[in-house]
Amino acid sequence: MRSRLNAVRFIAYESLFMVLVVVAALLVLQPQRASADDFTDPAFTTETVATFSPFSLVGMAFAPDGRIFVWQKNGVIRIIKNGSVLPTPFLDISSKVNTFDDRGFWGLAFDPNFATNGFIYMSYVFENTGNTNDSGAKTSRFTRVTANPANPDVALAGSETTILGSVGTPPCSAQPVGSDCIPADGSSHTIGNILFAPDGTLYLGNGDGADAGFADPLALRAQNLDSYNGKILHINKDGTAVPGNPFYDGTNSVHSKVWLYGVRNPFRFNIHPVTGDIWFGDVGWNTWEEVDRGVKGANYGWPCYEGAGVQSAYSNQAPCNTLSAGAVTPPYYTYNHSVGSTAISAERSHVA
Repeated sequence: MRSRLNAVRFIAYESLFMVLVVVAALLVLQPQRASADDFTDPAFTTETVATFSPFSLVGMAFAPDGRIFVWQKNGVIRIIKNGSVLPTPFLDISSKVNTFDDRGFWGLAFDPNFATNGFIYMSYVFENTGNTNDSGAKTSRFTRVTANPANPDVALAGSETTILGSVGTPPCSAQPVGSDCIPADGSSHTIGNILFAPDGTLYLGNGDGADAGFADPLALRAQNLDSYNGKILHINKDGTAVPGNPFYDGTNSVHSKVWLYGVRNPFRFNIHPVTGDIWFGDVGWNTWEEVDRGVKGANYGWPCYEGAGVQSAYSNQAPCNTLSAGAVTPPYYTYNHSVGSTAISAERSHVA
């Protein structure tokens, strides 16, 4: 999650297929290789598109017109156009993005109708005090910004609209149950990936928002359907709940927006192009990393379960003390930190 990318590379794969990028597993299988772009499979090619120094890039996305949008942890979005990095950022919201430890600006996605409406969706940890390195409790936001019709290489001034996370005063525990407040109490496991489904609805990942340094009781929110934490949400573009969701109650309650729950940090995920299933990497704690097949309404057990077994640090706490293994969807694949300790991530190939 603490990405420090010095260059953005376009990776072209010849088939339409989603891949899981499991860095640690690759290191175990080929320990002699140190270069991330040293592929032996002839189906892979690499090309250096642009060099970014000293910027700290954490993500990239291809616009429908071929421009590459890249973003920094601090909330600066830049564009690579015709092989060059444009000198003026598309957007700079660094003054309101908290970057303490693993917090930051993590998600960006283009509206399916981006070519006509210019909408871009973003997710980040909101800074409410002016000190972007403040270690105190924070909240997260899911917002939308519009490209300037007169110059689409920059955002329209004042166009950012908050879709989820309108309550920006932490802690969320001080707000009434069901408030539009997305907790980011700990220094990591915050809001992350944004992904549109073929039907125009979208999925939004959000970690448990707890402290990773100890058995933080706040992690138990992943088991609470009335909390945004530890979930992958399924919502419409305006933030409303999708009626077909597994816990939909006819309102825009938090649990009406939940697609799956019981996850620690689903930082990156994707949709299988054939089955429509979500595949995600759930970043582990001290022992296990997981690859999970995301199923509608499923509970993945965190923090009661981690990897293939019980997480003893939480097993005596409610609801873990009554949550049976049979009620939990097990991981599709796990690996122990003894064979690789890099945080797991699920990404998607880009097709030439």
